[in-house]
Amino acid sequence: MALIEGLGGLSGAGEVIAWTGSGGVALLVMRQLYKMFRIELKEVKDSDNRESLISQYRDLAERYKKEADENGARADQFANERNSAIEEMGKLRGEVISLTRQVEHLQVQIGQLTHTIEILNKLVVQPVEVDKT
Repeated sequence: MALIEGLGGLSGAGEVIAWTGSGGVALLVMRQLYKMFRIELKEVKDSDNRESLISQYRDLAERYKKEADENGARADQFANERNSAIEEMGKLRGEVISLTRQVEHLQVQIGQLTHTIEILNKLVVQPVEVDKT
């Protein structure tokens, strides 16, 4: 109203133009405010979306870290079991080598005993001549 009074008390067409102009200005101001609030609301939504996305990525990263830790623990367990099996195989190989040497030694002894038995058999089979005089 002050704007219209400032125009020198226009009446009729001037008043309509003044009202239309001030109404247009009000509409432009309202439109600009709407755009600003819409942009601000969009930024808030985008911010919320970003925060939600960041939260989802954090949760995903935590889950992957937990899975990686579990997989690492399993890998350590498998490595320990593998090392134990390798150690056991080394012990068994040592025992096999020792047993092989014992068998070789026993084979030599058997050969010697076989030779002794053959000599004894020859002595027993051949009659010994006794001097009867």
